[in-house]
Amino acid sequence: MRSTTSNWKPFLDAYQERRLLAQIDLSAVPLFVGARYIWILGLHADNASFFGRSFMNDQLYWNYWLKLIRDWDGKELKAEVPLEDL
Repeated sequence: MRSTTSNWKPFLDAYQERRLLAQIDLSAVPLFVGARYIWILGLHADNASFFGRSFMNDQLYWNYWLKLIRDWDGKELKAEVPLEDL
């Protein structure tokens, strides 16, 4: 399975063959990645009554998603206050 980062460049290149994106638009992409992570957490929480809650455990679920968000924060936002200190 290819990583999502290895899919990004071919996707972006093909997209821009049809429609060029301004640099300001490209620089906003990481913000939407972070918003997507939080959106997915909200979807899972909202649908827990339908799908169940057993998959939302500390060991697998929360550790996985919070690590993704922390890694994204450190890489893309370079926040002055790390998320783990909030």
